[in-house]
Amino acid sequence: MPAKPAVPAFCSGKDTTIFIFGGCTVQNYKVYIGKTLARDLKPEEKDALDDFAKKKAQGQQDISSDLHQRLDFCTELS
Repeated sequence: MPAKPAVPAFCSGKDTTIFIFGGCTVQNYKVYIGKTLARDLKPEEKDALDDFAKKKAQGQQDISSDLHQRLDFCTELS
């Protein structure tokens, strides 16, 4: 079986990571409903998303309810 090719460096930055939440997605600090840009994240929301990504990268499954509330980007857009 051939070796799996390496992911190109341009595909691994923060701006290429997509976070999928109930009702919306977030990429490059922008909230999308479907394929439509809804808005940019506020500075405090960016901090919360960075904190979430860091904890997930460390393998933490136990995310505090406070952080979950800070990541609730989609409910105001429903």
